[in-house]
Amino acid sequence: DIMRGPDGAIIEENIVSYHETAEDMNLGTNAIEDPTAYVNITNPQIVYVRIEDNMTPSTGCYADTTLEIIVQTPPVVNEPSSLEYCDPDADGFGVFDLTDANTEISNGLENLVISYHETEADAENNVNEIVGEYNNIVAYEQTIFIRVEDSASDNDCASQLTLTLIVNDVPQINTEPSSLFLCDENTDGFGIFDLTTSNEELLNGLDPSDFTITYYEAQDDAQNALNAIVTPYNYTNTTAFNQFVWVRIENNTTACYNVGSIELIINELPVLTQPTPLNLCDYNNSGDEVEGFTLEDSIGEVLQGQTGINISFHESQEDADTAVNALVSPYNNTANAQTIYIRGEDEITGCYATITLDLRVNPIPSPVAPEPIEECDDDNDGFTFFTLETNEEEIIEIVEVEEEELDIDVPFAVIEDVPIFPGCERVKKSERRNCFQEKMNKHIRKNFRYPETVSYTHLRAHETRGNLVCRRL
Repeated sequence: DIMRGPDGAIIEENIVSYHETAEDMNLGTNAIEDPTAYVNITNPQIVYVRIEDNMTPSTGCYADTTLEIIVQTPPVVNEPSSLEYCDPDADGFGVFDLTDANTEISNGLENLVISYHETEADAENNVNEIVGEYNNIVAYEQTIFIRVEDSASDNDCASQLTLTLIVNDVPQINTEPSSLFLCDENTDGFGIFDLTTSNEELLNGLDPSDFTITYYEAQDDAQNALNAIVTPYNYTNTTAFNQFVWVRIENNTTACYNVGSIELIINELPVLTQPTPLNLCDYNNSGDEVEGFTLEDSIGEVLQGQTGINISFHESQEDADTAVNALVSPYNNTANAQTIYIRGEDEITGCYATITLDLRVNPIPSPVAPEPIEECDDDNDGFTFFTLETNEEEIIEIVEVEEEELDIDVPFAVIEDVPIFPGCERVKKSERRNCFQEKMNKHIRKNFRYPETVSYTHLRAHETRGNLVCRRL
């Protein structure tokens, strides 16, 4: 409509000014300079409006009104912490439940409507809300925009926040490391393992300073970090011969972890049978008591048909235990009799056992050249019957040695330092006397027999305190 003054003149223009007080409005002073960018000084606040026209300067007439301005407050909420996801396949993507942030955002306030959006514009316009579990679309780190409204309020103001999604890699470990093996030294299926020897293989190249490694007897305990093995470097298996233990490797920064298992195996030792001594006659350079022994002749008796066991021969127990300085056949004995040591090692497990083998060089008979046996040839054909045993005593040359009785009697029990019989090396000192006597009796029963040549001629040897008498029986 066209405005007119009192005299009917057309008012061409209205001038509107805004004032913070009624007094300023009435006087037409202190008008708000930029009404398009005014910051209220109270909430709510009354602003006074003055309306003038082109006649006001002459008439002094103006109109006025008031304007109430109200600032509507959105819900007072908290900026949420980041949501983190441990990524098993380390590709930077995971699944998030965004509503996990609701409690922190609401800070105890009720009647809040919280929605999540991929873009800021969607949050401002309240469109394209993310519903349900969310798979991030930006690898490792992504920002989500949040809109929060108060459903109990009569205004449409909403708070807008951001939420950071972070994907952390689960430690990419070797979840199936090599088994740990021990040899069953006590033949009971149990042993002491150092589980920490698997650490390097488990970490698979990861920096050990970034991770904490703990071991468990049960998988559930490893998953929940409960009941860790206190001394993994000195662990005795609880199930004989075969057992699994579990390992948890946790990132010290992200707390992401992975779980693997280690198999503990106790391998049995090879079973070696005590062989009978190897005996050779002193043919080579007779009298030196040295012969070349084929040590492998004892293997059949030692293994009793077993396969998969490597046999080696050694001059000392230490060499046998450390598998060094193996002897090669033919082996010339260095003493008579001599004890050497056999090492039997399993080709697969590397477990070994040792046993002894005695080498003996037996003297050969020393016959005397007899006088020729002569018989008459009754039929002059050059042939006749001979009694070959006629000069037997002459050939054998029986020597009688005078007996000498000695009154020296040293009881075995009073000997303080008992000789160590082969096979008694590892016996406690207090038990060596019994071991020596047992081994000596066994040795005598097994090895001391009358030579065939003596038996054949009905001779027997009689030992009387160091003197030998051969007699015909």
